[in-house]
Amino acid sequence: RKAGSTSTFDSTFTHSRAGNATMVDSDGLIKWAPHNLLTYSEQFEDGSWTKTVSLTSGVQDPDGGNNAFTATNDGSSKEAVYKTVSVTSGAKYVTGMFVRRRTGTGKIYMISINGSGGGVREIIPTSTWQFFDTPQAADKIASGTTGYCGIEIETPSDQVDIYAARVYRSDLGGMVNNPDRGDSYVPTTSAAVYQARRNHYTYNGTSWVNSGLLLETEARTNLVTDSNDFTDASWTPTGSTIDADDALSPDGNVNSDSWGINSGITITTSALGLFTSGVLARLATTSSISLSATPYTHSCFVRAGSGVTHIQLRVGTALNLTGTSYGAIFRLSDGFVENASGTAEAVDYGDGWYRVSHTFTPTATTHYVGFWFWNETSKTTDGSEYISIYGAQLEAAATPSSYIPTPGSNPDSTGTRPTESLQIAAADMPWPTPNVIGAELVDNGDFELGDNGDWSKGAGWSIGGGVASCDGTQPSSSLLSQTGSGFVVGKPYLFSFTISSVTGVGFRPELGGDTSAGYFTGSGSFTAVFVVSSTTPTINIRAGTAGVTGTIDNISVREIDPLSVSLQMQGKITYADEGVEAQQTFARWYDDASNYITIDLDTDSTDTGEVNFEQQDGTGGTGTVTIDAYTPGTDGKVAYNIASRNTSTAINGATDGTAGTEDTTPTALPDLSAKDFSLGYDYMGTIAQFRAWNKDIGDTGIEDATS
Repeated sequence: RKAGSTSTFDSTFTHSRAGNATMVDSDGLIKWAPHNLLTYSEQFEDGSWTKTVSLTSGVQDPDGGNNAFTATNDGSSKEAVYKTVSVTSGAKYVTGMFVRRRTGTGKIYMISINGSGGGVREIIPTSTWQFFDTPQAADKIASGTTGYCGIEIETPSDQVDIYAARVYRSDLGGMVNNPDRGDSYVPTTSAAVYQARRNHYTYNGTSWVNSGLLLETEARTNLVTDSNDFTDASWTPTGSTIDADDALSPDGNVNSDSWGINSGITITTSALGLFTSGVLARLATTSSISLSATPYTHSCFVRAGSGVTHIQLRVGTALNLTGTSYGAIFRLSDGFVENASGTAEAVDYGDGWYRVSHTFTPTATTHYVGFWFWNETSKTTDGSEYISIYGAQLEAAATPSSYIPTPGSNPDSTGTRPTESLQIAAADMPWPTPNVIGAELVDNGDFELGDNGDWSKGAGWSIGGGVASCDGTQPSSSLLSQTGSGFVVGKPYLFSFTISSVTGVGFRPELGGDTSAGYFTGSGSFTAVFVVSSTTPTINIRAGTAGVTGTIDNISVREIDPLSVSLQMQGKITYADEGVEAQQTFARWYDDASNYITIDLDTDSTDTGEVNFEQQDGTGGTGTVTIDAYTPGTDGKVAYNIASRNTSTAINGATDGTAGTEDTTPTALPDLSAKDFSLGYDYMGTIAQFRAWNKDIGDTGIEDATS
């Protein structure tokens, strides 16, 4: 809802991510977020479409508009309309569009991802709209880096209507439907569209729960090639074997691998300690990966099989994962961490699957990444022992992020998920309207009494004809001034005035020496809000410099209710204690370094998990409220509910139903009315709810809002 009325996501938020990303759908499967790689998805007349057919626009489409086209074979043989798109070789795609037969009975063909070279399949459209894609599995796998989408009309004079073309990744569990439509279509114009990851689901131990919008502002790269093909030459099994595509994976396909121990290997608990070498059953990357002396997180999806109870994630300087090494041992039955160097955690993905991860900071530059078997009791294997593995990932970060698949056939065989952002336009954020509650405090502000002595006039100023004028003869800045009375210290006041004309840097209102309002130019009515520190502040209009000319009228100063906004946000985040200020920023409303409202999560010094509510009003009145609230956690486990109230005279915050101690330092609400609002400015997690009010909901309100 926006301004009290039902709205839509796209009309309220501006989301940006220049590439694909994965999420979890309501069925609990890892899928690609909604996207369309095909530009000009409805503009078949655009020059980027190749056309041998003729096109007629303005045709009624299945969505109730008139955005479809009629394609006519007006030649003597087969004709087509198609478009190329950049794809990843070896990846799987769906191409398709809505099609309706208009005239004729000849054959119609859908052009699939690999184009005419084996990528054209007959479809049978009727006189009603139907969506057609390329259902042949082999034709969905890109054989190069250029893909195709379109249709061919075999018979001259035949006509079909076409609408809403699309190309999207269909490997993993496929693609999450566009939540605004409930189907696979994402409209595009001049660029591919990668939608926000709305309706991301997490497992609560018994069912999949909608956790809101998944937002990851940090770009991440999976440094492991062939992240889900452990039979590839980029992986080396020792004392073990890999059976490819052996079981259902977390993406719903039979594409997880079984990793089994060869028979005759003696497993002893002493030989399988966290840092012990030995001839063991292991799996490691064939080539080393260059690392720096910063945190890295190694993760993988694992599921118990038979005959072994634990798995060890391991990173080491040698192919046998010994030497300088780092690791963590996880119990396969429930993800329990038995032992770890650095930090480790497991997240339940249902059906026996856990995503296990460990974070470490290497001291050497090159490492191999892999896994060891581990068992609670000593045994000699008979070859029946195995576990299921899926989706290995190594990323330069102190926490794991959403899964980034890396097919080895990709020319850039490591995969990168780009940064993303979420903003609300200034016009859509609620902003307070001053509510005047006090009497007029300016004498002769309309100058109807003429030059009666109420105003002190600096060089260049004169009063007459119901206005005050500055003629530009002043050698420097010059004041029109009077001393106020009847003010209350700490109260906000609305300073308003009218400018008929002005030249130069303009006129600036000042109350009690406060110069934060800045200079106003142009004709019109203007306002500024001040909080006074004296019962008798000076009331000034300043002509900025020598040579400023202009006319001013209707000067008024009256007490108002404090200008206030209140914010509330709820969700789950992933974070580690990295010892920095503003490690994550929940919300940021920013003009410049002196005018802003922020809500941060700090981990500096002893402040691990401290929520920091802060505002700066441009006059040195920085207000800060801190609440120690949240301990670190991975994979969106850290649940939070926070709120703030930001006013002209105070700031306070609340977490999970408890308010902090109000800070009365602020002397004004920073004017952010024209500034966009960044939601999850620096953020790794999900957002379930965000609310904003153009008023102070009070300490009771922010406690209720976070309960």
